[in-house]
Amino acid sequence: MKVVLTTFNSKYIHTALALYSIAAFCRAGGRDIKVLEYTLDTPPQTALSDIFRERPAVVGIAVYIWNRTLSLALAAMIKRVLPEAAVVLGGPEVYHDMERVFFLCPETDFIVQGEGEETFNELLREREKGGDGRGVPGAAWKDADGTLRREGGARTLMDLSLLKFPYDLTGGAFSGRILYY
Repeated sequence: MKVVLTTFNSKYIHTALALYSIAAFCRAGGRDIKVLEYTLDTPPQTALSDIFRERPAVVGIAVYIWNRTLSLALAAMIKRVLPEAAVVLGGPEVYHDMERVFFLCPETDFIVQGEGEETFNELLREREKGGDGRGVPGAAWKDADGTLRREGGARTLMDLSLLKFPYDLTGGAFSGRILYY
């Protein structure tokens, strides 16, 4: 399954720890996961073009206070050009106000509540088995009638020993950037 994780960082020097951590955690299942990072100066059409070239089955977008508008615009555009791709939003700017986010961006398929590693991994596993992903603990979605549904509340990753080191330091891709962990 092809998966793209993306976000708009405030500056190029920053890295998106959450996306790299989720990618490392979910790659254990042998999945093809690509992280695409942009800055606030990047037009969402540029990100959309890169994502479209990947043809992912699932796109995860990390949403923060500084990128909420861009991220929701990107989510809507993704559904227009890749209607079969599942759009999954996560981050502090979506899970505390899910009803509003689903209203502002009805193209959203899922919102991950709280820590994303286990929830996102289970969403991928369910979709790989042919399921729709509804009912995964820590996930929220809208039913066909518009009713907000969620399986439990925000999940926390209790056993930190399950986390992999998030960054692949070979090849110099992170040269001159801040690595958070």
